[in-house]
Amino acid sequence: MKCCDRRDLGLLLLRLGTGGVLAAHGTQKLLGWFGGGGL
Repeated sequence: MKCCDRRDLGLLLLRLGTGGVLAAHGTQKLLGWFGGGGL
């Protein structure tokens, strides 16, 4: 595995983690999931 491949994999994992956190936050605020207020 080359250096660039490892960096690309790291960035992918970072983006997926950040996207998951933002998706969970959005569903909490919009739909009332996870104890949020909802609309």
